[in-house]
Amino acid sequence: MSNLKIFSAKLVIFVTITAIFFQLLVLLYDLVNNVPKSISMSVFTPIPTSQLDYNLSLPNLSTDLASPTNEPPNDELGSVIMTSDIVINAVNPGYNTESGKNSGELIELKNLSDEEISLDNIAIIYTAKPTSASPNGKSTILYQFPVGSKFIGKTILLRYELSPEATDGNQDLTYSTSIAMAGSLALVRLNDIPNLEALLSTTSDLSNFGEVGSSVCWLGGEDCLQTFSTTVKSRSYTTIARNPDSGEYEHVTEYISNYDAASPGLYLPPEETATAEEPTSDMLAVKPSTKATSTDVFDFAKDAQCQGLIFSEILSYYDENAEEQFIEFYNSTNSTIEIGGCKVRYKNKFYDLLPKDSNEHIVAASDYYVLHPEFKMTKNPNTESTIELYDINGTLLDALVYPHGQKKTASYALINYNGDGTANWQITYAITPGESNVYQQYKTCPAGKVINETTGNCVKAATISSAIADCPAGKYRNPTTGRCKNIEDNTSSSECKEGYEKNPETGRCRKIKDNKGAKYPVVPTTGVVEQSVFIGLLAILGVVIAGSIYVIFQFRHEIAHFFRKILTKNK
Repeated sequence: MSNLKIFSAKLVIFVTITAIFFQLLVLLYDLVNNVPKSISMSVFTPIPTSQLDYNLSLPNLSTDLASPTNEPPNDELGSVIMTSDIVINAVNPGYNTESGKNSGELIELKNLSDEEISLDNIAIIYTAKPTSASPNGKSTILYQFPVGSKFIGKTILLRYELSPEATDGNQDLTYSTSIAMAGSLALVRLNDIPNLEALLSTTSDLSNFGEVGSSVCWLGGEDCLQTFSTTVKSRSYTTIARNPDSGEYEHVTEYISNYDAASPGLYLPPEETATAEEPTSDMLAVKPSTKATSTDVFDFAKDAQCQGLIFSEILSYYDENAEEQFIEFYNSTNSTIEIGGCKVRYKNKFYDLLPKDSNEHIVAASDYYVLHPEFKMTKNPNTESTIELYDINGTLLDALVYPHGQKKTASYALINYNGDGTANWQITYAITPGESNVYQQYKTCPAGKVINETTGNCVKAATISSAIADCPAGKYRNPTTGRCKNIEDNTSSSECKEGYEKNPETGRCRKIKDNKGAKYPVVPTTGVVEQSVFIGLLAILGVVIAGSIYVIFQFRHEIAHFFRKILTKNK
């Protein structure tokens, strides 16, 4: 009887343990099948640390502008996570050439994905070569993308604002600090740190200020690429470019930057627009004046309207100082127009159209009025800037929207009207304040130089004339430089050294990626091994083994008795 009780007790324990065991199996199964599929082991070809392209394997920041509910992922600080899909694609510190100083200086970013990516809080930081005064190298934020910025294309091109190429507006952005022949560049998702600019000079470790993504350095030595040459004799002009096959950086002599004005790669949020209340007569009120015109005394108490006055030309991208900026208005009527009491609004603030010390109260029919504003206009806005004209009653009379792409020593002018009645505004190098507007496509070159229509820059006349002649056999004319270059023979029979193969597209030797016998090419991929499934299966197997050992141990006497009875019967 006592044996029966012991057996019953053990049976109850066995049933209980079995139930718990199956509950654990169900729980593990749910965990395995609910783990996000994006958590997987990835296989990437390793990049040598000497090239310093730290592409962090972090979540994709793809966003969809058409779907406002599809927000980029945030971390616990509420900031957008740095992504490995944005890399520095090319860097050139610029050279002093016949086109001017810092010719060719650029920074190009590339989106490796096919999705739009948020650029919130991401900054491009340049660190100069260490010196005795700055042992860590002085770091400078060249550009920080404002909140709401998005990488919507494949490339973003930035140029130094004083380089010859920047004057043509063929770039997405400009920056104001030139980079040197030795230094480094990094993309950093910045944290919210007070006095960040001052702290940047205290350390070369940018990870103290945020999350570091793609980076490259050209300081020489074992860990960096060689510096840029300061003389043409020792080496041709080069650009550091990312090799799309290997992901490594290298100096290349022929590099054509990527920019298409019709298909920009960058979206920037509009500049701060007017959020204040609409202007009222009190806001626009002008104090009475004691100054007079030629024969009549202008009474400011009357409703000076300015109807018929329109914007006709603007110069925002000055050459040396902001005093060169002007706004031109045109009297489009057959009557004179009083301009006293009218206002100009720019970036939410109102300014007098007529300076307080001016006697020029009347604009004759079909004549011009030129305002040199007391405010400083954005030279080349990231997207567009708006200037508005109001009369004394707060009525909006006209508005001028000047876009990104303004060029140095050029104005934005109303040239004529299209057949459908819309205004035809153009960037023109014929600056005509107070006169009829004229369209001039290219800048006026000094004596001895002519326009290179490919680049829009002034070059020596001999450079253009030599471009007319055909290149010798086996060479072609580079469309960017106008020079003859050797034609690379991609079918060359020259063999690559061991471990390398010919790239059929470039004709250059590249490393052979070890495929270990697979029938498909080795490429960066995800989902090769589901790490979560692997861990889950190990957990299940461990529970099964532990449960089996426990059951065998608890019923070891019964199992032994069972086998003894079988052996006894067989005898």
